[in-house]
Amino acid sequence: MFAEDECPWILIVFAVSSAKVGTEVHQKARCTFDTGNLQGNIISKEFALKLGYTESDFEPLRPKERNGGTSATGHMHMPEGALHITWYHNSSPRLYDGMRFLVSSETQCELIVGARSILRHRLLSPPNLSLEDDRRGITNFKPGSGMVSLRLSSPTIQELLRLTPEVDKALDKLRSKQAKLAEDLKTLKHKLKAANKEEKEDDAKQLQAEIKKGEKKLAISKLEVELYSAEKDLKSDPQSQTRQAVVDLVKSELKAAKGEESTAGAESANTPHVNISEPNGTTRSATGFSLNPVRSWGRSRAR
Repeated sequence: MFAEDECPWILIVFAVSSAKVGTEVHQKARCTFDTGNLQGNIISKEFALKLGYTESDFEPLRPKERNGGTSATGHMHMPEGALHITWYHNSSPRLYDGMRFLVSSETQCELIVGARSILRHRLLSPPNLSLEDDRRGITNFKPGSGMVSLRLSSPTIQELLRLTPEVDKALDKLRSKQAKLAEDLKTLKHKLKAANKEEKEDDAKQLQAEIKKGEKKLAISKLEVELYSAEKDLKSDPQSQTRQAVVDLVKSELKAAKGEESTAGAESANTPHVNISEPNGTTRSATGFSLNPVRSWGRSRAR
């Protein structure tokens, strides 16, 4: 048997407790990075309750998520709702804030990060099967393999420059827009908190409406960033069925989100907003717990 504690794709991470707990608590979680999972990130219901969430905190599932998914063993998996969880690994300064997870009573792992999040956040390197040796026995990488190797001789200035990542101005622009929307939304929530404290009901209602609009705009902005990154990844590997599936899925969600934004003015104050953020997907997992989403566009990809 493969020792689980030696597996680089099953790690101990830390998740931040619900704000309802009062004092911020960081709980240890066993997290599987499942490159075959195209249904969505998964959190066990037991661990979600341990973080201080209750069933009333579960957000509605998106239409495609309500269809459930098929696990690697062939049984149907039906999530109960969704939560936005903040987590991190103690060896990295990165904080994955508000990543969307589907709540499941069936998973044996506290957290499962799916293919979409792995691609978006570049958590794992794509497989590189293009190695070749030259006549001198020096291993190089073929062009287009996504990796660069310097020869044993001293690197030239050109080679060093080639290793410097180029600034993607279009992506920076999208991310700047997203950051501004997030900051504006944060300001509105602070104002709402103050209005509630001072019992200014009219101001609070107006702020709640503005927050709903802001959340929809931020959701759209996040999807625009996600789509740009997904399309860029697809260009580097146009034959990848997985990357094409991710692009198609994000396009569909972006179209739906924009449609909801255009009708936002007609919505009542009690209509639940759409929280669209991080990744989703599923197919096969290192633990055997992987999911093929039930999709209308056809059979799951060939393995």
